Amino acid sequence: MRKLYSGLFISLDGVAGSPTLVRTMLQDNLIDVLMLMIHPVVVCSGKRLFGAESELKKLDLIDSQITSTGVAILTYEPRRNG
Repeated sequence: MRKLYSGLFISLDGVAGSPTLVRTMLQDNLIDVLMLMIHPVVVCSGKRLFGAESELKKLDLIDSQITSTGVAILTYEPRRNG
């Protein structure tokens, strides 16, 4: 990905562990592909990736895998046509 953002060019192959950056980039339509790794655990606290204040963004699932440990790897593209 290579985009002009706040006067800076950003070229990223991926962002890991930064829900704040990912949330901001989603809101500004700077995400080409979103890959989520969902681990089979329940936690009662933590930072939400998609908060209540986030604008609705429709995504299309383009790939999915389940690892031997039960981690779901889901790959999405933003829906461009509404």
